Amino acid sequence: LKNYQGALPRFKALEERAGSPETLCDLYFWEAECHFQMEDYVQAGASYGRILETLPSYKYATLVLYLRAWCYFQQKNYPMALETFEKVLPRTKDELLRKLARFQSAETKFRLGEFAESEGRYQDFLQSYPGDPLVPSALYGLGWAQLKGGKLEGSVQSFGRILQEFPGHRLAPWAAVRKGAAEQQLGRSKEAGETYRKGLELTAGKTPEDLLKYGLGWLEYSAGHYDEAVVDFTDVSRFEPASDLVWDARYLRAGCLYLSGKFFEAKGAYGKLDKKAPEEIVQASDYWSAWCDYSVGRYDLSRQA
Repeated sequence: LKNYQGALPRFKALEERAGSPETLCDLYFWEAECHFQMEDYVQAGASYGRILETLPSYKYATLVLYLRAWCYFQQKNYPMALETFEKVLPRTKDELLRKLARFQSAETKFRLGEFAESEGRYQDFLQSYPGDPLVPSALYGLGWAQLKGGKLEGSVQSFGRILQEFPGHRLAPWAAVRKGAAEQQLGRSKEAGETYRKGLELTAGKTPEDLLKYGLGWLEYSAGHYDEAVVDFTDVSRFEPASDLVWDARYLRAGCLYLSGKFFEAKGAYGKLDKKAPEEIVQASDYWSAWCDYSVGRYDLSRQA
């Protein structure tokens, strides 16, 4: 039934009747699990902590330690999460637990902004578990760490491996977004376009299709292919659910219309960037709207703007 809220008081009511520290810790464990499933990570972490305080030799102590680290991670207390994940490794021979702790330590290093350390840990993970189901996630994390650390070539290779080896994985379209962006930064517009199109083959109308279309639109815009860019930016502006880039896409779409000499259409597009858009976009739109008037000889209107 997964009635975690209802289960909690029942477990607590049994605490007084627990016949041994082991049984009491079993109850604490299930209380922690209820809190964790309800995403109350503060209370879950406190319950896991009570287990370790009550009976350090508890039969599932290393699992409890790992789950407590997860609670810190979910609270964004990354220093404590890292410290606790690292305590798991010397205390267990359980290969599954060791593997998960190693992966999460790499993830936590990334959240701490220690990208070189994170990169090294992801690489160690990939070398130690070459055929593991977590390999695509580790490659994605590695690519992100390399991208954040300014290693664009390395990130292209890491994200590229996901697209080549795991095209059906949920992270593959996102890898295309990141790989394409890195290729753009490297000045490889043709390769970036191919990457974005590969990603679009994998999205089926879902996020990050909007990001891929935006990337393509920017490439077309930069190359002066304004009509093609208008199509891509229009798709982004109409994406459901609304894209985080909706206002950027609408603004750039209007700019493409202006640059292609379609001043009346551009004027209308700028006019639709109402007060809901970020202030800097509204102000820029007003400016370029005036230029639309000027470009068609409506000098009085352009001066009023």
